[in-house]
Amino acid sequence: MAKSLFTAKVFLEDAVHLKDDPQRLGLVVKTWHDFDSGEDEEDEDSIGPLGLQQVSVHWVDGSAPQIVHEDDLVIVDRSFSHGDVVKRSPNDIMSGSVIDVKVVLDLQKICPPMTRYSGIDAKHVDFVQQFVVNNHIIYDGWLGVIQEVKDEVTLLMSDNSICTIKNSDDLDLGDQFHDQSCFFPDSLAPGHAVHGPSRVFKNADYQFKSYPSSKQGHVMRTEVTSITVNWLSFNPLALDQTPGVSPPPRELDDFENIIVYKSVEQHCTYELLDRVKIVDPATLRALGVKVYCPYMKSKPTRLQCPDRFHKHDTEFATEEMQVVGTKTLVTVLWQDLTVSTEVASTALVPYLNMDDQDVWPTDYVLLKPGEVLMDEPGGVNFDRKKSDMLGIVQSANAKERTAMVKWFSEERDQGLEQEAEELSLYEIMSHPDLKFRMGDTVVVSREREQNPSSDIAPRAPSVAEILSLVVRGKEIFNELSKQVPKVYADKPWMIERRGNTLLRRYGVEGVEALDRYLSETNKMASKTIHRLVNRGNPLKPAIPDEMLANLSQNEKDAETIRTRLNWVGQIWKVYPDQPTARIRFMDGSEEDIPVGRIMVVEDEDEDGEGDSQDEGEFEEYDFDQANDSWESNEASSDDSWETDSEAEAEGGSVSDADDVGENATESKQDENGVELEKARGSATEAGEVDERGTQQHKETNGHTDKVLEPESVIADPLPEPEDIISSRQDASDSKTVAVEEHQNWKSFAVLEETPADHHFLQSSHDVQPTDRAWFKRIAKEHAILSSSLPDGIRVRAFEDRMDLLRVLIQGPDHTPYRNALFLFDFKLPSQFPSQPPIAYFHSWTGGIGRINPNLYEDGNVCLSLLNTWHGKDQTETWTPSSSILQLLISLQGLVLVSEPYYNEAGFEKFVGTEEAARNSELYNEKVYLLSLKTIQTILNHPPTPLSKEVRYFYFERQKLEQVVIEGLELIAHSEAEAEGTASSREENTVGPMIKRISKGALKMLKKHIDALSHFLEE
Repeated sequence: MAKSLFTAKVFLEDAVHLKDDPQRLGLVVKTWHDFDSGEDEEDEDSIGPLGLQQVSVHWVDGSAPQIVHEDDLVIVDRSFSHGDVVKRSPNDIMSGSVIDVKVVLDLQKICPPMTRYSGIDAKHVDFVQQFVVNNHIIYDGWLGVIQEVKDEVTLLMSDNSICTIKNSDDLDLGDQFHDQSCFFPDSLAPGHAVHGPSRVFKNADYQFKSYPSSKQGHVMRTEVTSITVNWLSFNPLALDQTPGVSPPPRELDDFENIIVYKSVEQHCTYELLDRVKIVDPATLRALGVKVYCPYMKSKPTRLQCPDRFHKHDTEFATEEMQVVGTKTLVTVLWQDLTVSTEVASTALVPYLNMDDQDVWPTDYVLLKPGEVLMDEPGGVNFDRKKSDMLGIVQSANAKERTAMVKWFSEERDQGLEQEAEELSLYEIMSHPDLKFRMGDTVVVSREREQNPSSDIAPRAPSVAEILSLVVRGKEIFNELSKQVPKVYADKPWMIERRGNTLLRRYGVEGVEALDRYLSETNKMASKTIHRLVNRGNPLKPAIPDEMLANLSQNEKDAETIRTRLNWVGQIWKVYPDQPTARIRFMDGSEEDIPVGRIMVVEDEDEDGEGDSQDEGEFEEYDFDQANDSWESNEASSDDSWETDSEAEAEGGSVSDADDVGENATESKQDENGVELEKARGSATEAGEVDERGTQQHKETNGHTDKVLEPESVIADPLPEPEDIISSRQDASDSKTVAVEEHQNWKSFAVLEETPADHHFLQSSHDVQPTDRAWFKRIAKEHAILSSSLPDGIRVRAFEDRMDLLRVLIQGPDHTPYRNALFLFDFKLPSQFPSQPPIAYFHSWTGGIGRINPNLYEDGNVCLSLLNTWHGKDQTETWTPSSSILQLLISLQGLVLVSEPYYNEAGFEKFVGTEEAARNSELYNEKVYLLSLKTIQTILNHPPTPLSKEVRYFYFERQKLEQVVIEGLELIAHSEAEAEGTASSREENTVGPMIKRISKGALKMLKKHIDALSHFLEE
């Protein structure tokens, strides 16, 4: 019976109402299918776990959030922005990019008579507040994003007294909004009923009457007193007024010099209950609404409107409104180049969990490393011509996994080639530095000494990168000072007079670094940067000659080096036939900019880093003493997986594919009789042992010099080898008799010397010779491995390094990994078994993607038994009672599975959905191709000391022939199906679990099978 599938119906930030109560309007803030890292994290907004097809809804009336089933809701609107990727339905294969958004609003006055207006174009309104959280600002040559707004409020109390409260945080909204509601205001606004303690009103500033008898009132007016900003990037075009490497203070109140950057997408961002004002004159006239004014009609004087001609009909302005409804229409450019115009947003769904192979029109692509570095018998062939190829996607066929790509000619300034080439999506990859989406906020850099079509795109520099620039500037300054010490030591600004010489010697980047260092350390008498850069040098974009003609010489110099306002903008169009993008700047102007000058700005706080930028962090930075500290910071900033796993085995993102315990066992056999054992044990015992192990770990982290005697700290909880053997025999009922191992396929062996390419060979062997407990535990582990390994796992230990292991694991049947061999290196730390082994996976995918969600291309193995994945259940983690055998069986049986797509963190919740079922098929297709590539690599470069085992497995056991035959059968069936002549095919219960592959995958499969066939012919 076919499994029943379902789809997600409601998505994050959908505006909804109850089917049974259309007036109950709310916003979806959490869904059952949201991404979940799987780790234990406190969710302050959580009102309990969500079941299948349940969502959390926050209501506009401010009442407590509720968990509601999707089928009990009606979707009112779904918000999208430019560049969002959408589908017509979750299980649809083709996707598209939003290229235009139209939003109409329903507005309602916040004060009586609370008139409602419908169908207002969102482009004709603006936020009431000038400063809004998450909006961008420009200040002193820096771009930042507002994180917090502080304001003072003027209140009309119940006894008609009027007072101003300096800090609105001291006031309480009472029970108007539930404290977990997303509609709880970020700041107070006119009309809000508030109350507060007596001390607040004793310190208030009274404009009318005095201390109120009642502590309750309504907000009449708010005024911003300061904003908190997270600084993102400085102005790369400013060489005259070079912004300091120290960003401005995080808290600002210099409002006159703050430029608010109004996004061209602001009309897409309005949400329910947002406070807005109508700013379009035609709309105001049509509705009979007056221009918004925040001032009062009469006394007190402080609150009177400064415009004496402005007529007020009421005590204070009533033209402030709030959003009570939205309707979104979008235009979509689909992958096949068709366009859908003004589609109701509710008829589309967001593309969640995007396939990493997908591309869209105007994407910049390169050939994947596997197509440039051809792993062939006898070595690796590097195709330099292919490595330089840059293309632009013209269209894509999501179903067949192909794309039409136009490549730039070898001389890129000559443009694109005329004919588009059809390529497999498995052959190409998005350019890592040219990932542009419509609506991206960008910073425009200065022109460089390179072709305008250069595909080397800069990034918006971080504060750390600017610090590095200053350090480089100091090096250049010191070098120049040594050459002419008497001149430059007293008159450092003289350095700038040698601009052309500096350019020839140090290049553009060196000159910029020198200028920044001189600016930061105030070594220049004056910022005469125009002496450094003569007009015509490539440091600055040239300005029109007709503009310069009307200026004096001094003004010409100043204009040449002036700070341009138009250095921040948004991508509004990416061209499919030239390496440029249209940028819409904050003043409304547009310009086509070469992609090599575009830097996409990302809000740093999205990754949780924003709060680390403490106020004044860079205020007193001593650049004259920066070299040593910068170098040490740089050395300590390595955040690679390898470093994490070796230091403490931190973090990761995989599924819970590894809950293997101890003691009592259960087993299952595959088609070849391979027994996979999952040990399970007492949670109480595991908890007690783990607690003692943690204590020992803390002592080790405390750098205790004394060599601990592990036997005195903890008794080894690992069962003896004979107990495990006996348990296995009982579990299998002695049905099989052990077969003598072939000499080239021994399950376990201890060799004399560690191979030179072992990943951990260069790491220190920090086990003390006197640590008898450690060596005793290793001997016990070796004994278990020598007697209990399943047929598909081969382990090698080494006499010269007892702390290292090399393991070869066979991909199981029924999976896309079938008959591929995977190589792992392990190191057993001195704290073993209190701490788990450290693992390294030899990924041979050539940089084209992970072969499994748990196995990273940089070698990290993400698994709870390795403590590199923090599962919610304590029994999933490593304890001193865990064994290496248990770990290896988990890798083979619980990582190399039939549907590895669901091993991704949090993806197990998608089992049973139509979208996930399709995504899983595509993922298996990719994994199957990568497994074939892995086979090709291990045959070309068999690992030491397992080369005999590799040859035995693939040739004497005829596994390679099996791989080739299965591949040829799949090719024949897929081609016949494409032609409509395929006969029904029985489901493959032993092979790689692939029924049919796409046209793009078929192209790659033929390449792999052809290469593997050559090994059979040799």
